Amino acid sequence: MPRREALRRLGLLAGGALSASTVVGLLAGCRAERSVEGGYVFRALDADQQELTGALVDILLPATDTPGAREAGVPAFIDKLLADWMTGDESARFLAGLEDVDARAQGAHGARFVDIGAARQTTLVAALDREAFPPYEEPPGEAEAAEASAGNAQSGTTAMADAGEQQAGQVAAPPEEASPPFFSTLKELTVAGYYTSEVGASQELRWSAAPGEYRPDVPLAEVGRAWA
Repeated sequence: MPRREALRRLGLLAGGALSASTVVGLLAGCRAERSVEGGYVFRALDADQQELTGALVDILLPATDTPGAREAGVPAFIDKLLADWMTGDESARFLAGLEDVDARAQGAHGARFVDIGAARQTTLVAALDREAFPPYEEPPGEAEAAEASAGNAQSGTTAMADAGEQQAGQVAAPPEEASPPFFSTLKELTVAGYYTSEVGASQELRWSAAPGEYRPDVPLAEVGRAWA
């Protein structure tokens, strides 16, 4: 499979398009490495941040009958992206996000995230997930829509009047694009790191390096999992 097609499918698996830094890093060969004593030297994450990142990614993709995200080397994958492929602002936002997670744990339970216990960790992570991915809200009813439309019309008239007072040729600057929440970035990196690792591609998924014969009707029991 062409690498770009693999990235497109990985983006769908992550719930949307991958960020430019993640795509560039993966195209350049950045991948997760399983933890080996003395095998990888972290450059962006200090010891506490490594421990926190490992705890978070294992909550997102825990060990079951296959290794979890930490054992698959996802913390090292994230460290590589932070050190080599993310912009300075992206890296700073991610590290600030880790700091915020510990601050929330300290504020609620008086201890670091890694020390508050599995149940409390899961509750905190669920709160982060709700903030990053708020639930869908139904559109307003007819009355609310009519009221909103009237308000928009009035606002539009006011805006036109204000615009007429501006100097000719003056153009308002476009609004700055909001940065993605820390937790959505963490999810993206966890999924990308795990499913491009040897563990994710060959144990969690089924691996076929060179597809063989064409079989149009295969019982699901023979496959068991999706193919990498």
